[in-house]
Amino acid sequence: MPGTMTRLNRVRTSAGSLRLVSRSGSSVGPLNSRYVALVGADVSPHITGFGGFTSSLHGLLVEHVGQVSRPLQASPSGAAAGTSTGTSAGAPAGTPDLVVAVLPGPGAAGAAAELADQHDVPLLVIVQGETSPLSEDAATGGARLAAKLESRALKRADRWAVTGESARRRLLGLGVQQDRIDALPFWAEAVRSGPQVESERAAVRRSLGWPAGFLVVCPVGADTSGLVAVVAAAHQLAARGSDVQVVLVGRGPRLRALSASAAEGPNVMVAEVPDEGYAKALFAADLLVLTETADRPDGATAGRLAAAMAAGRPTIAALADGDQLAAELARAEGAVVTVAADRPEQLADAMDVLRSEPQALAVMASAARHYTRANLSPVMAAATLEQIAVRTLSRQAGSPWWGWNR
Repeated sequence: MPGTMTRLNRVRTSAGSLRLVSRSGSSVGPLNSRYVALVGADVSPHITGFGGFTSSLHGLLVEHVGQVSRPLQASPSGAAAGTSTGTSAGAPAGTPDLVVAVLPGPGAAGAAAELADQHDVPLLVIVQGETSPLSEDAATGGARLAAKLESRALKRADRWAVTGESARRRLLGLGVQQDRIDALPFWAEAVRSGPQVESERAAVRRSLGWPAGFLVVCPVGADTSGLVAVVAAAHQLAARGSDVQVVLVGRGPRLRALSASAAEGPNVMVAEVPDEGYAKALFAADLLVLTETADRPDGATAGRLAAAMAAGRPTIAALADGDQLAAELARAEGAVVTVAADRPEQLADAMDVLRSEPQALAVMASAARHYTRANLSPVMAAATLEQIAVRTLSRQAGSPWWGWNR
């Protein structure tokens, strides 16, 4: 935050959007008089398993932008919906200075491009996660439509921000110029540490109705295929007489489909938790497991890694060879143990060994908190987002070099 800001308050404008003001009554910074329309899905599997990336992004924007609205906001069911910030389901009141779209998200790309064209303003597209290839040919009608909408944004966007390097490479491969792509790092608030935290963790488990033994929690993303190895590893541990308990955390039909195989073992359970309970569920773990399949790397694992580190928990990452997370895992060294994907026995061995090494777990938890402080600062992410928005706005309305079609 700029040093001149002594006190900040969030208040509602007449349009029902949020405005951030200083004690003197005016916003501070280069975006203080700007109006940003944020278009995206509230619920997405591409950041922390199913948490709301758009909602979190809205919070970052509010810290720097005079007015933020969320038109055509997609609800979990795919229908347009308003939000608790007071934004209506339709187009926002007034003319935005900038439209920000979040991909992937149902309808976000097309709606944002249409809104930017309607008001003749710049379009910034943020690609969160790395799971859905942009404009990829797809077999299903729904996927083809999503690719078509993303292609529309691809042609219209003035700048791009990516949360991972594989998304940058895809954009470059599609012809987007390097100088129009910025990196926007993930952000998360670190959990507290101290003796009282362990009692809080036990209380959270009781509130969730989870077992009291050594608890391994595996957050579930959009692709559940990697969880087959987790369930198999849990069955192996049960056969060894281990007291390790495994909880698969997420929600949706794919997760529920695992319930049958999970029920075959005495030490596996499936838990559906709401968005607001996701971070709490990770915090309750003794050990977290991130997983994907060897032949289908899941770029969304980057978001789940950030969530795991923010929860301050030691983590096992069962990832494919040559995974795109190599650089992040190197920075998280000491907090994460890596094993090969689709190797249940290796995964079971890693769980078993760590179960018997409480001191190692404590060191890993400390390393996770350090990683969060060093790499996931919301203040730094907000400042980066502000800089990207300013660069996008530097292209004046009506410029013939706006977007690819101008």
